[in-house]
Amino acid sequence: MIKISASVALCLFAVNTLALTERKVIQRVLENHKLFESDEIDMLIQQERLQSKAINYYGWDLDLTAKYGLEKDSTDKDTNYTYTKSQYQIDREIGLELSTAFQNGATISTKFSRKLPIDDQQKYKKGVYDKDVNLTQRNNVLDTAINIPLFKNSDGGENKKLYDLATLDKKIEALNLLEYKENKVSDALISFIYLAIEMQRIKIHQQQLTALLQLQEIAVSQNDNLILQAKIQKIKISLSKSNVNLKSHILTLKSFIHFDENDLLAVDFNDKFRIILLKNNTEYLRQNNRDLKISELDIAKKQRYIDNYENKELADLDLNISHTQTQNQGNYSSYSYKHSNEYKVSLDLSYPLGGNHSNQYNLFKARLEKKKKTMDYKIDLEAKVLSINVLENALNIGNNTLNAYQSQINQGKNTKEMTRYLSHSGNIRFVIDELEEYYSTKFDYLDEAQAYHLNRIKYDQLSNRLLDKNLLAKNCNFCQKFD
Repeated sequence: MIKISASVALCLFAVNTLALTERKVIQRVLENHKLFESDEIDMLIQQERLQSKAINYYGWDLDLTAKYGLEKDSTDKDTNYTYTKSQYQIDREIGLELSTAFQNGATISTKFSRKLPIDDQQKYKKGVYDKDVNLTQRNNVLDTAINIPLFKNSDGGENKKLYDLATLDKKIEALNLLEYKENKVSDALISFIYLAIEMQRIKIHQQQLTALLQLQEIAVSQNDNLILQAKIQKIKISLSKSNVNLKSHILTLKSFIHFDENDLLAVDFNDKFRIILLKNNTEYLRQNNRDLKISELDIAKKQRYIDNYENKELADLDLNISHTQTQNQGNYSSYSYKHSNEYKVSLDLSYPLGGNHSNQYNLFKARLEKKKKTMDYKIDLEAKVLSINVLENALNIGNNTLNAYQSQINQGKNTKEMTRYLSHSGNIRFVIDELEEYYSTKFDYLDEAQAYHLNRIKYDQLSNRLLDKNLLAKNCNFCQKFD
């Protein structure tokens, strides 16, 4: 007994594991990365774009400069004084500059340069060669500069705008990718529901056909076979149509996941499942609907442009602080040495009294575009709330209708006319009508169940509840970066 129980448990576990449920369909769709390669590449591009802007705008830039130059001069003079007849100069210079910008618009830079020139001179006096002079020199300069914009942003502020826009674009791309994945999941689930309902419809056709075939022998004896065969033929035609529809649904589902006719036995669809409706539609959609979130981010982008254009209307008032340290040593004289420090602080003001008409137009346009997007957002929200309410109404009516059909089915099949006919006292037409009434109720239940579950998928898709976050995280390369 123990061995039998263990075997049964093992079989049940295997069936459970292989069962193709809605959750399994979602999982398999998300595992089919070929469906999302193009969109995931777009997402990766946005991520890399944002990272590059962060490095370019707010990272530390280190630049190396170098110079090596040759110069030769020749001069003839008629003078009693010593002069340079021939001069051969070599310029050698190397420098490093470190700079960065901050999100408040301030910038800071530090530059160190070192010059090591060589100057070979040939001296003449009274037209006769006098001597050669070789001069070498060392010149070190360290410059540090800080720019702090008090009103209008400098380049650092412009960089912040571009970085902010890139951040918003990355969030939009992430939402678009999730929306695309949920659309694919929705399409796959709809195909799955069509397929599962069609399988049940075929089963009912087969039950109906079996019930009628059992009457063949007695129908022949009572000369009712022609009437019976006509009905059997109609059912066979309906069964054939359902089989064709089933193959079509298999092909559709196959475009999303690996699936063929051998997998039909694994289909596990619960038509008794009922959805849990939202409590506060408007607030839930505002917080969770991705289309609305994308609209909010578009509005935020317009506001960022407005902030930038408003800032450009301000005066340029910058606080500039700089320090230059110089060390110079050469052999022009025995005491040729110089070590100096120079400090500068200034407030620089600039303001176009005639105004910036191009910027004023851009500001006017950005404000109107933001207003338009805000209006579109409100209209879209109202439309989605209306759609949710319509779907809720359809789901409530569908649930009540399904309960009524189920109650009628639970009463069982009426066999009064069947019993009379089997006792050779009934009418075959009444038997067929009796069976038709029972099986029509089952078909009506399936039709209503299909409509209910399709509306359920639409409802969950509109409220963005189809993608389970835990399941999604296992099948998405970028989910950890979506927040």
